[in-house]
Amino acid sequence: MKYTRMLSAQCIFVYRIALIFIMCGGLAVAQESSALLGNDVDQMTPVQLRALPDSAMLRYKGKTLTKSAFIELRLKEFQAKAKSVSRKEAVSFEILKAQFQQKQAAALAEKNAAVEAVMQNLNTQRKQVESSPAFIALAKESAGILGRYPGSNSAQQLELKQRALEIHNQLLRMETHTASPESK
Repeated sequence: MKYTRMLSAQCIFVYRIALIFIMCGGLAVAQESSALLGNDVDQMTPVQLRALPDSAMLRYKGKTLTKSAFIELRLKEFQAKAKSVSRKEAVSFEILKAQFQQKQAAALAEKNAAVEAVMQNLNTQRKQVESSPAFIALAKESAGILGRYPGSNSAQQLELKQRALEIHNQLLRMETHTASPESK
């Protein structure tokens, strides 16, 4: 029991000391924040500056002004700096932009010409195949098969399907032969 009272008294003592430290720490933080209000803006972090109210007093380049006045001043400085960018730099950018666009257009025109040549070659090959007597004969025969198929019995339909497959394979060989590099 005696030890319990002594332990309880010690706990209360430690608790009171801890409260004193916490209160002193809070006062120190409050003093730091009030001292921060009078500090030079250049020594503040952006987070500290944003945390201040618009009416907070700041020092900037030896002048004391409110946060809102500081923001207006900095905005005017940035605008003046942006206007002072020489016309030469802006013209230089436009020249570089135009050169880049010309290079892109030339590269695109070159690629388009290559694709156009391939398309022209394929169209020429197709026209050659379609105008050949063998193709014309196969096309007429396939049209005849198509006309006879609906009225045919199942044995005749099977023969017509086989012949249609043969015609199809012959047409594929004609296209492949015409398109192959050794045929040129």
